[in-house]
Amino acid sequence: MNRLHRRRFLASLTGLITLGGCGPLFAAVPNDPAQQAKIERFIKQLGARKFHTRQVASQKLIALGDAALPALRRAANTSADPEVRRRARQIVAAIDRARQPAYRCLPGHDNAVAIVAFAPNGRHVASGSDDGTVRVWNVATGRLTWRSHAPLDWVRGLAWMPDGRQLVTTSWDHTIRLWDAAKGTELAQLPRQARPVRTVAVSADGQLILWGGNDKTARVWNLLLGREVACFRGHHEAVTSVALTRDGRYAASAARGRDDGVRVWEVRTGKQIAHCPSRGDGLPVVALAPDGRTLVSADGASDFALWDAHTGHLRRLFSGPRGAVRAVAFSPDGRRVLSGHDNNEIMLWDAASGKDMTTLTGHRLAVCSVAFSADGHYAASGSEDRTVRLWRLPP
Repeated sequence: MNRLHRRRFLASLTGLITLGGCGPLFAAVPNDPAQQAKIERFIKQLGARKFHTRQVASQKLIALGDAALPALRRAANTSADPEVRRRARQIVAAIDRARQPAYRCLPGHDNAVAIVAFAPNGRHVASGSDDGTVRVWNVATGRLTWRSHAPLDWVRGLAWMPDGRQLVTTSWDHTIRLWDAAKGTELAQLPRQARPVRTVAVSADGQLILWGGNDKTARVWNLLLGREVACFRGHHEAVTSVALTRDGRYAASAARGRDDGVRVWEVRTGKQIAHCPSRGDGLPVVALAPDGRTLVSADGASDFALWDAHTGHLRRLFSGPRGAVRAVAFSPDGRRVLSGHDNNEIMLWDAASGKDMTTLTGHRLAVCSVAFSADGHYAASGSEDRTVRLWRLPP
């Protein structure tokens, strides 16, 4: 396809997906054999030699909307014709864009938004940024509830305490801080670390805080005892992501490097029980399933992996024609996974089958963080475009 034809094709997609304003553009179409045969014929025509034939087929598929999505996604991943794969990906993105727009965009940060997290009750979302601030937003109104004014460096880690009354943050200034989530006042600091602290997680009972950073370790602090109770050593580079099982029995930590990756630890003994090796060269991220039996990890490749958290056995790859994966998150029921990509997109996946369910578009730069709400109905994302976005997810 030459440049002129490509511009015309993309312009036609834009025109079609904006016809319906802010409302839903597509209606469901009955899934009958005749309809499916028609869809397959249109998909085949996406690779036709004549531009007009390809264009008409594209318009027909866009008009079919939801009914065409399963076949289009298959074609985008498996068609032997590169032109069909490319056009199918563009049409899927156009349909998804019209179906799942961000319902709220929260601007205000002055640098990349590195981390986002919903409050347990879903009424607020918190964000940490490379502008050195922590911000809490009202989900219903989109208004800023408070922002930190302490002299922080890059805020890369953030987690809510289970009761929603406090926040824990980690920063490039070597600190782990506790905040009053309602007022934005700093309540306490844990002992200052020797190196920058990149990431943090909290157990479901609120007793344990896990963090990792540039000292190449992951450490566990018991709030009731007021002291460090575990230090996990074995990574060769900075720990960039951590996760805790709900019962606090196991911890996962991720570090960059082909001979590193994700390591799973037993908190009580400090012993490593599993190792999931890196597959890419990017900054790795990890998320544990709610049952603690599986985890997902990504490290800069265009796909990411599902592992057995207790054996390190690779169970599945989630792959699609997307940019490098920068962020991952499990839904509260463990059935779905979100991934954020450096091509500005967010993808929703079925955890059991590995199939992509929808694509969320709206960010203008790479997506750094993704999170589910506690009910699993909404997602939040933070991006290098300095915004937080909130999304309604399909059922």
